[in-house]
Amino acid sequence: MTVQSGVAAGPPNPARTYAVVVAVSQYAYGSPDWDRPALDEDAARFSAWLRSSGVPSEHIIELKGAEATVERVRSVLVGQVPLLHGDFLWVYWAGHGVIDKEDRLRLLLAGQPANDMRNLGLEDLLALYRTSFLPGFTRQTFVIDACQQDAERMDIPLGSPLDLPPSGEKKDEADQQVWVAAQLNTGAAYGPQGGLFSAAVLSLLGAGRTLDGTVTEAELQRGVRAEADRAGLGGARDDLQEPIRVLYRNSGGSREPMVLLARPARDGNRPPGQTSSPPVAHRIPLPPPGVTSRAAPDDRFRVRLETRWCLTSGQCTDVLADPSGDDLVELLSRTEQLLQRVLSAHDPRHAPPEARRWYVHEVDASREPASGDELFATGPGAEKPGQDPAGRGSGLIVRLRADDGPPADWPLHLGHLRRLAPGLRVVVVQIHGADADAVHETAVRVARDLRCGEYLFRRARPPRRAVSGSWRTLTRAVDVRSALADTGTATVRLDGPAIVADLNTRDGERTERDARTGPEGPADLPGPDGQHPSTPHGQPSGRGDWQAERDMLASVAARWPSEYPALAEAHAAGRRGAGRYASLLLAAADDAELGRWLGAAGRQPPGPDDFPGVRVPRAVADAMVLGLLRDRQPGKAPELHGWQHAHLSSAVRAAYEVALRGTPPTLADLDRSEEAVTLDRAGLLAGTDLWALDPRGLCRGTWTLLTRWPLTEDTAGWLAGVPEARRRLVGLSAQPSLPDASLEWDEPDYREALRPPLPSG
Repeated sequence: MTVQSGVAAGPPNPARTYAVVVAVSQYAYGSPDWDRPALDEDAARFSAWLRSSGVPSEHIIELKGAEATVERVRSVLVGQVPLLHGDFLWVYWAGHGVIDKEDRLRLLLAGQPANDMRNLGLEDLLALYRTSFLPGFTRQTFVIDACQQDAERMDIPLGSPLDLPPSGEKKDEADQQVWVAAQLNTGAAYGPQGGLFSAAVLSLLGAGRTLDGTVTEAELQRGVRAEADRAGLGGARDDLQEPIRVLYRNSGGSREPMVLLARPARDGNRPPGQTSSPPVAHRIPLPPPGVTSRAAPDDRFRVRLETRWCLTSGQCTDVLADPSGDDLVELLSRTEQLLQRVLSAHDPRHAPPEARRWYVHEVDASREPASGDELFATGPGAEKPGQDPAGRGSGLIVRLRADDGPPADWPLHLGHLRRLAPGLRVVVVQIHGADADAVHETAVRVARDLRCGEYLFRRARPPRRAVSGSWRTLTRAVDVRSALADTGTATVRLDGPAIVADLNTRDGERTERDARTGPEGPADLPGPDGQHPSTPHGQPSGRGDWQAERDMLASVAARWPSEYPALAEAHAAGRRGAGRYASLLLAAADDAELGRWLGAAGRQPPGPDDFPGVRVPRAVADAMVLGLLRDRQPGKAPELHGWQHAHLSSAVRAAYEVALRGTPPTLADLDRSEEAVTLDRAGLLAGTDLWALDPRGLCRGTWTLLTRWPLTEDTAGWLAGVPEARRRLVGLSAQPSLPDASLEWDEPDYREALRPPLPSG
């Protein structure tokens, strides 16, 4: 993304302001859940704000729902707008968006057939409006609430973009500001009331702010997070889009090209420069030797990758199980640039520590690099890393395909790399591949060889459900089990409501049969391997039918990940009795998944007494309380449906007390890392400016939260202002100042807060 500064200042004259407000809320293509009726309300609220700001109603052109067709959109943008006489133009657009093979954003239109999805090319329109084709309107602001998912990956047959006329001469004066809801390869989230991005924008505008240079991307990101918490989507915090801004100014005859969300140049030895899923991972303890099972990801130990590796002092070696194999060097290099920019602005008199340079090395089991020049040939530049007096040094991503297997003596291989580059501070072994199990197994082997004690696991973003093609539709549980047992079954479509109705019917029949003849004993719902589930003692599970149901759901998630979300939501919404616990147990392992489960469960989620014969473990009870706290209505006491009486952890009980208190968290609430993380997971930190609450970094919990949150300009600004001894914790102090015994005495506590101890594997 190229950002040009210098957008003209000052509020626009309402009498010389016009707006095009579009909400594409209905689609002829795709399943019914493609429709977004709430977008019409977003558009209506935007128009209402324009009118409240003095813009005449006749200056606002609206296209909503089925009106936003190719013909009508072209008529407005190409026919009507150029005939208007004004200085300031608003274009608001809400609807589905995708990117094409050139990573150009295409906005989908209403009424398009499945074989030819016509669309509006945003960059094409922007370029046209910067020319004499559009007289006047020297200031233009675009607000685009749309996804930027890959069309091919979503199986969308993208048609040609809307025909636009030839452009005119470049304007001598043209300021364009474009706010887009999501970055490349990222979706835009929607709540029950509409788009989170639109709500955040309208919140700023309603507070008297203007979308000019005083509003930062970080500020809008905070707004999106706050809207997510209000909509009960706080558990999806790390999956939320990060809004971006692109500015273009053509002044005094200068003509600077604008690149909207351009992908960085690709090196032939590197994967694409954008990540396909958020840069978030979970710390996983190594299993004991000889144990093949692995611990499930625990959201208490979630970390942001850019924070973990860019904010570290001393030497660090991490093993990352990352099936996606995304390019991490680009992410880390951008973060280093952000840190440099903010630290330099904070104290112009003193240069910040040298930026950590990041490189990538592809492991070739047949040979090792013979020199530093060869090792760093695939880095961001020709310059090799050197010694940095502040200890920042350089970082190396060592990429290893799980299929290839690690070198025979991995510690020696890594030692060889370190000898070639004595300035290395951070080494990340990124293990990738299509087989997630093989990735995990290789990561465990490498971490054990390197005596790391833990490894990082990064979930790949699940594939989107296909909306076209041929498949076999399954409507009964027995059909699902048969398809799972048949390794030749490739493409299926699961009718979630029908499958859940079938399971409920089976329960009813079994209850009637038991009333006549007595319980049969083992459940008649075998798992995907054809065997009846057993208790830990090896005995038949009897009435524990939910265990077999859980196995079936877990197998669906692994075999058909694009089909699982719809099935899990149908299960949460319609399953009765103890069987409903099967999908809850799977969802409870992940805050975002549980948020979606609770959303599907509706206004009356289950309580612990709704699962007869099931002893709910503390981890599930904790997750339910946190999920219900996230879903609470603002200003109302949380309704936990009996979960508050379950056997909860002390940290969750503390979070519940904060929620009942009804006031924002205090410094005392953040003193312990575990309780700070729990407040974050409960959504109780939404709307809290953490960096203003703890400006000097006194609370250990603040430092733990630092490792979980995106590294933004606000975060970097906070780091620039904390005492120097604190900055040394994360390798950002250029030179040590005079020792401060009061700060250094508790340094071990703060280092532990940056990496809290894991439970044993």
